[in-house]
Amino acid sequence: MREAKPRRVGTRWQIRVTDEHGKRRKRLFNAYSDALKALTAEQATVAEVKDGLRDPRPAGRTFNALADYWG
Repeated sequence: MREAKPRRVGTRWQIRVTDEHGKRRKRLFNAYSDALKALTAEQATVAEVKDGLRDPRPAGRTFNALADYWG
C-alpha cells in the first residue's frame, strides 16, 4: 500500500481518504500544511473506529431516504 500524502492540484492541495464506511472522499486545501493536518486527522479517526475506540460517524443519507422515513 502506498503512503498517503497530499498532492498538488493546480494551486491547491488535495487529500484522498477512505472513511470508516469504505467511501472514498476528496478534499481541497489552500496550504500543504492544512492538507497534511487534515489527512493525519482523518487517518487517525478511521484507525480509532476500526480498533473500536470510537463510534463511527453516521452514514450519509439521501433526501429521498429521509423523506420516506418521515413520510
